[in-house]
Amino acid sequence: MDESQEDYESSLNDQTGTDMLGIDFAALLAQHPVYPFNASSTSPLGNIDASSSRLRRSRDTWEALRANFRFPESSPIWLANGLPPPVGPDLCFTLCHTKEKLCSQDVARLTDRTSQANPTLMSPMCRTPLPLPFYATIGYSQAGSTFFADAITLHRNIRPACRKEIHFFDHTMYSSSQKYANRKRSYFNIRSYLFCLRGAGMSPLPSNALVGDNTIKSIYVDAWQPVWLKAINPNIKLMVLLRNPVKRSYSRYSMKGGSHICRQYLATDPGVCNNNFDSYVPLMIDFIAKKCPQLVPRGDPSAAYTCASGGAAGREDVDTIVASLYDHHLRHWLNFFSAENFLLIESDKLFKEPLQEINRAINFLGLEGFDAASFRRVEARSKPRTNSHTSKAPKPKAETMELLANFYAPHIEALRDLARTHFGINSLSLEF
Repeated sequence: MDESQEDYESSLNDQTGTDMLGIDFAALLAQHPVYPFNASSTSPLGNIDASSSRLRRSRDTWEALRANFRFPESSPIWLANGLPPPVGPDLCFTLCHTKEKLCSQDVARLTDRTSQANPTLMSPMCRTPLPLPFYATIGYSQAGSTFFADAITLHRNIRPACRKEIHFFDHTMYSSSQKYANRKRSYFNIRSYLFCLRGAGMSPLPSNALVGDNTIKSIYVDAWQPVWLKAINPNIKLMVLLRNPVKRSYSRYSMKGGSHICRQYLATDPGVCNNNFDSYVPLMIDFIAKKCPQLVPRGDPSAAYTCASGGAAGREDVDTIVASLYDHHLRHWLNFFSAENFLLIESDKLFKEPLQEINRAINFLGLEGFDAASFRRVEARSKPRTNSHTSKAPKPKAETMELLANFYAPHIEALRDLARTHFGINSLSLEF
């Protein structure tokens, strides 16, 4: 048994008593066999020994990058899990031919930023110029992201990608890392990603058109995502939708049900994990407290990824409670991009004043916004949906929402401090 499994099982054995809602965890564990959760088994790279060359390279890369971090307390411990780390601080990958390497400095040298509005990679490796992402909507799910992406891509100067959420830096690279896990030096091919940005028709990009990626899980799925994205375009515009975290977690749970880690934690109990938010919340908060003691406001920003990826709360819980720790995620991404790269949009304002907030995003991209008449055509095709997943779900108890609000409260206060000090925003509400 490895150390991660021993720690996991010992933490489960330590649980006694009941929580504030009267859930007897000891009794539940007695009724259901515990799933022996092994962190390394969830990694797409398989069981990674701490002395492996890949892990050593990831640590060396992280230490080289950390020299310029705004929050250098970020820990490299978790780097064996999740996306494949770059093999070195030069952030290299392949583009069109698997034997030809392209590094971030090559991308900067080969990118045309003058003849077209959108940065374009003029690489001799490819037969045609390829657009780089001008912008990315990186978060958050259940925060009006579908309406936001629809509205943005209906602008006359923005071309939609081949699909709303490309998911290249999670799904595609996960499978690539598995495929090439046994190779000593594997550079990851980004050809399919850049071709998807061109749009479904694959026609040349007009000189005044912009392209972007609306994969709204980017900010919280994996800690390596900003590294890869910066390697492709260090000047990318990043847009983040922020919603009251209690409402967001409840909406996500209503859509997806309990996470896999909940079912692993108690083997199989759909009543606790899938159909009862009142049981799910204290169960997961208790689990997070035991497995993620480092997950504190203003602490190590990588802790949210540690807790939500593989070794602790499980990659599957990344969409629910841990995903709404906005302060951790933004501090992590600020290690790689300046505050000027970001636009923060509160979902409540997006729902109440959609034209104003959409135009603020359009202006952030350097474009002229919609007028009232053209925006009515946008709303005819897509409208914000504030309660589409919760309208038919059982209403949670007031004490459940209070427990969740108390869990998030110090993180929201840390987020407000971050908004004031780094983004110059003094009015961030996210009221409970």
